[in-house]
Amino acid sequence: MKNGNKAVEFINIIKKNKTTFFTIVGFIILVGAFTIFTYTRFQMLNANSSTKLAAAAKYISGGQTEQGMQLIDDVISQYSRTPSSYRARLMKANYLITQKKYEEAELLVKTVISQARPETVKPLAYPVLIAIYDEAGNIEKAISASNEFLAKYKKNFLAPSVMDNMARLYESSNNTDEAKKIYKEITEDYPNTGYAVKAKNKLQ
Repeated sequence: MKNGNKAVEFINIIKKNKTTFFTIVGFIILVGAFTIFTYTRFQMLNANSSTKLAAAAKYISGGQTEQGMQLIDDVISQYSRTPSSYRARLMKANYLITQKKYEEAELLVKTVISQARPETVKPLAYPVLIAIYDEAGNIEKAISASNEFLAKYKKNFLAPSVMDNMARLYESSNNTDEAKKIYKEITEDYPNTGYAVKAKNKLQ
């Protein structure tokens, strides 16, 4: 009977406060509907942007760079907050490196590093940033970006390649001691990789 009494009490409270109750319920329904709409729309945008990005890659690989870059620009401008838009920025940055437009490429990559979603996209931006500095002849910045990556993503699958490249950067700046330290670290941290084999040869 106690449960029955509680139910009756609850119904009486609703009857006495109909306006407030139904306002709250209506608000909850609206929030739920908006959340569903937003999620569905985001999923649709993400699917569309992924399709466009795939088409852009196909154009570029087929030698139709202008058409591919136009689609990449469309993805960046029209789907700015989707994962594909951040991948599009990295693709455009790589293209800009070939055009020696390093400052423009750097801005795109730094946007990915600071804003990209999901987080798994961010590590992918660092090798591009390192390449920008390397191609621009700024070895110090390239090494600094490498260290920043390793401080954040030492266990990322890209780590051994970043370290191998950093050792090369040290060698190119005649800092053989630091290069040897990196090669030694590669052999210790990533022993079963091709990078470890290369590092051992460099240490001999």
